Parts: sequence; C-alpha cells; structure tokens
Amino acid sequence: MHTMYTKLKFHKLFLSYFLVFLIPTILISVIVFSISNHILKEQIQTNNKLTTQTGQYNLHKTFESFNIVGTSIAYSNFGHSIDLTHENTAASQLISYLNRSKLSYSFIQDIFLVYKEGDYIYSSTSSFTRDNFYNYLNLPHYTSGQLDTLLSELTKPLILTVRQLKDPTVKFAQTKDYLLYLIPCTRIDYTIGSLGFLIDIDLLNKFLGNINLDSYTYLIDQNNEILNPNNEYTNELSSFLLETPSDVFRDKDVLSISEANEHTFIAGTIIPNLLNLVNISSNKTALHSLIVFRNLTFSILLIAFILGIICVIIACKRHYRNWLKMTSSYEDELKKTLPLKQKEVLRTLIEGSYMYPSDFDIQCEECGLSFKGNYHYCILMLAKNEPLDLDTFLSHCLGSSIPYTYKHCLEQTKEKSIYLIGTDAQLRFDSQYYDTLVGTLFMSKPVHNILEIKLQYTDLMSSMYMESFSKTQDKFLEPSIYTERLHYYEDCLTQINTYLSTSDIEPLRLLQQEFAQAIHTDFIALQMKIRITLQLYILFSNVTKVTFDIEHLIKAGSVTELEHYINLLFNTYISCTHAKKEADTINLNVETIKTFIQEHYTDPLFSLQLIADHHHVSNSYLSWFFKQKTGITVLDYTTKLKMELATQLLQEDRNLQDIALQVGYVNVSSFIRRFKQTMGMTPGEYKKNLRS
Repeated sequence: MHTMYTKLKFHKLFLSYFLVFLIPTILISVIVFSISNHILKEQIQTNNKLTTQTGQYNLHKTFESFNIVGTSIAYSNFGHSIDLTHENTAASQLISYLNRSKLSYSFIQDIFLVYKEGDYIYSSTSSFTRDNFYNYLNLPHYTSGQLDTLLSELTKPLILTVRQLKDPTVKFAQTKDYLLYLIPCTRIDYTIGSLGFLIDIDLLNKFLGNINLDSYTYLIDQNNEILNPNNEYTNELSSFLLETPSDVFRDKDVLSISEANEHTFIAGTIIPNLLNLVNISSNKTALHSLIVFRNLTFSILLIAFILGIICVIIACKRHYRNWLKMTSSYEDELKKTLPLKQKEVLRTLIEGSYMYPSDFDIQCEECGLSFKGNYHYCILMLAKNEPLDLDTFLSHCLGSSIPYTYKHCLEQTKEKSIYLIGTDAQLRFDSQYYDTLVGTLFMSKPVHNILEIKLQYTDLMSSMYMESFSKTQDKFLEPSIYTERLHYYEDCLTQINTYLSTSDIEPLRLLQQEFAQAIHTDFIALQMKIRITLQLYILFSNVTKVTFDIEHLIKAGSVTELEHYINLLFNTYISCTHAKKEADTINLNVETIKTFIQEHYTDPLFSLQLIADHHHVSNSYLSWFFKQKTGITVLDYTTKLKMELATQLLQEDRNLQDIALQVGYVNVSSFIRRFKQTMGMTPGEYKKNLRS
C-alpha cells in the first residue's frame, strides 16, 4: 500500500513538473528566440547607424572648418595676391599659416592657396609656379589651361580625384591616390582665389573607422562616384547606388536605411549636392550571432531541464521532502562594509580606547577579526628598495619565518608597513631592531593581553624615529655641554608623569608654561628638543587620546612648531580631564546616550567610538560612565536593542541575511551566535516556536 501510494505520488509530482516546468520552458524558448532575432538585428543597425552618424557629423564639422580657414585667409593680410619675389616675408608667413592649419586635421596631406591673380601658388610646405603646381597635381582629363580656368572661376566647393600622386613631404615615397577638396576664398566684394585641401584617402579611412572588416563607410560624390573604393563591398555598393532613388541623400541628419539580402546600407549627406556617405555592413554577422545565441540558449535550457528531472527524481525518492533546501552562507560578508569595520576596530585598538575586554570581543566577532595567540607583537617594516610581504621581510631579517597565528595590517605604504601578529610561543630574537640590505625591522616587546598593544605601538613608533635621529643627528649630542640641561628635562618629565597619574591639573598648568618656555629659549639643538618632546608625547599618549600623529612631531622644522605641539598635548589632556569631572552634571546624560544609540544602532559601521565622538569623550570613559549609571555596558544595551528588533522581523518570515543586515550585523554567523547567546535559541528555532 505504501509503495503504491509512493508511486502514485511520484507520477503526480512528475506530471506537475512537466506542467509547471516544461510548458513554460518551451514558451520562453520561442519568445527568447524571436526577441533575440529582433534585438540583434536592431543592435547591428543601431551600431552601424551610430558609426555613420558619427562619421557624418565629424566630416561635416571638418568641412565647415575648411570654409573658416578660407574666410580667415580672405580677411587677413593674405587677402591679396602675394608676389614671392618682392614679398618674401609675407610668403613665409602664409606658408607657415597653411602648415599650422594642416596640422589641425589628421587626414589632410597638404593645403594650397591659388590666387586669382599672380604667378605663384602657395602650399603648407612650399611655393610653386603655376606650371609646376599643375604638373604636381597630375589631375586626369585636365590640361593646365583647363585647370587654371577651373581654379580661377571656382564659385562653389568641388571635389576632384588626384591619381598616382607622390607625397612631397616623404622622401622616396610611393605614389597613391588622393582627394582634392576645392573651395572659393571669398571676401564680401570679390573672390581672391581658391583654397585646396589635399586629402590622404588612407588617413581618411582611419578617420571614418574603416578598420573593421564587417563594415565600411564610403564617400560618394554628386555623380555617384566612389571616392574611397574598397574591393570588399564595391560591387554591392555600385548595385545599391543604381537601385537607390534620387532622394536617398537628403540635406538633413535623418539617415535612410535600405536592406539587401546580405548587407545593410545606411546613407546620409555631408555636403548637399557634393558629398555623401554610405555605410555597408554584412548581415552575416548578425545571423552568426543569432545562431550562437540560439544554440547557447537551447543548451542552457536543455541542461536546466535535465537537472530539473534529476532533482524531481531525488525529491520523490526521499518521500517528497523539499529538495530545494534553504542554504545560507555563514561566511558571506559585505565586501564594502566589512573592511571599514575591521579598520575601525584596529584603529580603536591601537588608540587604547577599549575599556572592557567583552566589548572588544564583540566588535571582533562582528567584523570577523581574530586575535588568537598567547603572545602579541607589533612589527614595523621599512623597505629600502621595493615593498616586500611580511614573511619575506622576516626571513631576510631574522633568518627564518615566524609561525604566527594571525596577522593584521595596521598601515601599508610603499616605504612603511605596520602589522599586528600573534604567536603561541614567545619569539626568541637578539634585538628589537634589525637593519639589513632589504630594509629595517622594528619589533615590539610581547604582550599577553592584546588590549595592551597600544603602549607597544607607541614605543615602536618612538623607537623608529629615535633610531633615525641617532643615525643623522649624533653631531648635535655633546654630553659635556648638554648634561645639565638633560637632567633638567628628565626631572620635568618625571614630575609631569607624577601629575598625570594623579590627574592634578593645576601643577600641570605651571609645568606647561615652564616646559614650553625652556624649549623655546634653550640653546640645545633642535633635534635634541624633538627627542625630549617625543618623550613627552609618549607620556601623554598613555593617558589620553592625542589629536595629532607622532610623524608630525618628528618632522617639526622649528621651535615654534614644537611649542605648538607641547601646548596641544597639555591642553588636550587638561580639557579631557575637565570633561570627565563635569560629565555627570553637564555633558553626559544616560538618556541622551540611549537616544543616540537607538537612532544609530542598526548602522553596520556603528561602534563605541561613534558614540564617544558624538559626546566628545573617550571610549573608555563613556563605557565606565554608562555602566555606572545603568549596570550594563554600552554593547550589552546595543545587543539588547538588536535582538528585540530581530524578534520582530522574524515574525514577518524574512530571510536571515536580510534580518542580519537590518539589525546591523555584517554577516549572518555573528547574528546567529549573538541571537543564541541572548535568547537561548537560534533564529530558526525561534521561528519554529512561533509557528507552533
């Protein structure tokens, strides 16, 4: 009975499959084939039309600019016949002007100016007598007298074909065909002569885009003669021109389209009654593309159909369980948001802004950062020649690679790279500073707690700059002269450290004035003053967030800049200390913090730093203040809000990844783990309980 029931269900499921899948597949295939044929045909015509319109527009503008050149000559100093024997300077200027005009066009070989009166003709390269010029052009069917009459009486533009002309600008050049475009050079009251443009047909073809074997653009004169012949489509074009009605070339931008069996013709006008163009493209390309597309589509549909049958069979044999199991990738991260989140966590770490380890762990889990290892190191690498990866650099400097458990890049430029690495065993090395042929390596002391890496990072940066000073500024260090002043500054730094540990502001104010004044007036070298200020920087960076980078201090070029940084260190610490003392009554309010969190907690880039910056306090103080007032940490409160929103979205039967994004998690795995820790069950189990 069970077997019969199973077979019955199997046949019903198969019948449903054919009705639901096969029939739509056939319909889709027919529709796709018909639409693809139309689309490909339209695409070919559109591309060819665009090519033709572009060539038509460019040529039209170019020939218009030819007229501008003629007008400029007519109304310039060259607007009268120039005698070469008496006006050498003017002739040279005219030749130079024609040469500059020629360089403005990619397909113009030469430009000629033929005066109505006068014995000389000028080109962009030289000057000719009339007889030499007519012999040079080698125009068929024209004698010198006829050509002279033609040029003297020219009243409208004209195009001629110049056969077997040798390029005068190239030595030992071969002869080839050119086009000669002639226009009258006219003023308001009279015509001074004719201006000729010698067009290189090969360059003109490049200008028209005639480099594709599937299409070609021809130029046609008023007598339907082809000016730039090509053996590929010349016969088809000749037949097309014989069968084309007289109005196919119109004085407008709209192009006429005509289709033959094997080719598509697109015709347009450049200069009315003088110059037209026709683009020819082979329909075989469209037909070939259609066949390829049809075969590809049919193959995809066939494969999909076969796979569908296999899936149905598997589903039936498994007693009709849903064979499309929902799969969600727990490692699918947002490629744009996740790196920014990781960078923010690393920056907050080296600033020492995390007060509670649990907050740091939550942030790392949400953005996929791992800090597994018993020992944590900060490594700074300075490349001398070319940047190297971490493993190669360590092998050069230490003689062997390091079996690290993780590595995270804090900063990477062409010259400098800073990494955090972790190891299970403590590394044994002779020094924290290595100078090799490939570069310089600085290694910090190990720490067990990753939250303490901030001090090592600061010491590492200080060591790098101290080492650079010791190499370049030893000439300033004269212990016999500086000993007394150095002892004075050591005592000052000791007192400052004492007051920093007790948060005693008033003595710090007095020391600030004294210290800054001493730096300003002392006779010791500037580099020694930078060293002393660097030690002051380290003291303040251990207790507060410094608002400028250590590199700015190192690159200080004057005592005035050092005074500015010294006052900035003191004032920043004093302001933060005042803010902490007054926060309970003035600046900070728990309800204000909660309101800000409620407005921004779904942002994937939401962090403790964002809240602290908004309220102008440090991360650590904000965490301490919030927990003192509410009994829970900021991240615990944020997690509570996220879980409350998640439970509401789960009731709407949404996708887990969408829910994770809407509540502010960059990956699904972090959301599921946090949900289970908070609610005691996974989101899937929670949805099942809702249904039951």
